[in-house]
Amino acid sequence: MLSHMIDEWALWLLLVGFAVGVAATAVLLWRLPRREDDVAAEERRVEAAWIADTIERHGGSAPESFVEEVLDLHQAYLGLARPPGPPPGVAVPPVPPPGYAPSPRVAPAPPSTGQFPPQAPPPPPPPNR
Repeated sequence: MLSHMIDEWALWLLLVGFAVGVAATAVLLWRLPRREDDVAAEERRVEAAWIADTIERHGGSAPESFVEEVLDLHQAYLGLARPPGPPPGVAVPPVPPPGYAPSPRVAPAPPSTGQFPPQAPPPPPPPNR
């Protein structure tokens, strides 16, 4: 009798696990952000119109054809095997080693507005030992 109950419990556990897995997969697929590959040519024109309208609404000037060309160039840039590096003569900032933490800096005092007397900057933090 006990083995019969365990068999039914295992079947229910399997069914619930399957349902939870399907639901989790559906949520993940629904929530994943879209990629550049997902945008069709017609949708790119709609996107260009929306961007141009948004820029013009905020006082800028961006013709729809220009925005569409920028989006096409962006798509071409993403398709490059190896994006171009910085122009000649421009130094690439060094990459800090793993585990590097910059030392804390004291923020400069804000400019005096005349309402309050100037105050001394806060003392530096104690050195790490």
